[in-house]
Parts: sequence; structure tokens; C-alpha cells
Amino acid sequence: MESVLHLIPQGLVDLNPIVEGVFPFSDAEQVFQGLADGNKTSIRVALQHPNKIESSTRLWSTGANQENKVVEGKVELGVIGAGNYASNMLLPRLQQSSAVNLTEVANATSLSAANAAAKFGFASTSTNYKELLTDENSDAVVIATGPRAHAPMVVEALQAGTITYVEKPLAIHLDGLESIQKLVSESGNGQIVIGFNRRFR
Repeated sequence: MESVLHLIPQGLVDLNPIVEGVFPFSDAEQVFQGLADGNKTSIRVALQHPNKIESSTRLWSTGANQENKVVEGKVELGVIGAGNYASNMLLPRLQQSSAVNLTEVANATSLSAANAAAKFGFASTSTNYKELLTDENSDAVVIATGPRAHAPMVVEALQAGTITYVEKPLAIHLDGLESIQKLVSESGNGQIVIGFNRRFR
């Protein structure tokens, strides 16, 4: 990969036959449909996002007026899921952060939870994530499980009044998304961040 990246600016590798063109993000649906229908000759297209994205954009608005939970000092953080992505990408950075105390890690297998605790300095481990959601010692929770579990766990976390960070995708079915939307609208607890890492780069 490094060699290819050096050759591209020298004009020794031509990517033009691979990428047909750059299209505005608003045309994404038609572009993807064209690829699916075989109407495009390329194997890749690029999508151009708008230069300006409103930072206040929300997926939905909350119906109730609930004050956001405010955390003073270090964030007491619980983590659900200690798999490959969490262990290699999220936990090393959280461990290094001076703003975070890692309180508890919950994982379906006790061995993985114990390994994460030993490696990253969690105060405790569990195989029952539900206890973590109601733990008064945790200010917030990271959900880094498999995608299928994201929506139900987000619902439970928001019901418990917990500040929630969940890895993408938020849901894999519309009914999961709608259950979260309904809860946020009814409870007013919209303190959720979704890990769209490319957007945050």
C-alpha cells in the first residue's frame, strides 16, 4: 500500500479506469442503483460530502424537556464488549485518557472480560451488562458489542438514564431504530453518540 501511494503522485499508477467519477452525496442512491444495474463501467465511484455540515444536526428531536446529565471531573466509564475492535482501537485510547476512569467491563465470556480488565485497568468485570447499566458508579457507557445487540442495549442504556456511546451501526433493522427514536422522544434522554469514526476524523 505504501509503495502504491508513492507511485500515484508520480503518475506511475493510473486510478482513472477504476474510479468513474465524483458525485454529490445527494445523488448516492442513483449512483449505487447504477452500479447494481450494471450501467456504470467502473468498479468504484467517489461521493463528495457538502463542505459545510451543521454540527447541531440531530437524527430526531426530543419531545420532553429533560436536563442533560452533567459529569464533573473524570468520567466514570463502563464498557460493554471486549472484542477485537474494542480491545485494539477503543480501550487503548480510553486507558491513556486523563479524563476517564474505567470502572467495569462487561462481556459475554468471563475470560475476555478478565483479560480486558488486566490489560486496561478496569476496576471490575462482569458477564451481565444489565448490572453495568444501572451501576451508580458509572457516568457513561460504551457499547462495543456485535451490531445485532446495539439497538436493544441502547434502549436499555437510555432507559437507565446513562450517557451512551455506541459503535456503528446504531441499528440493523428499522424497528430497532424506531424503538430508539420513540424512547428518545418520550423520555427526552438524547445523550447518545454513534461511533461514525470516519466523520470524526
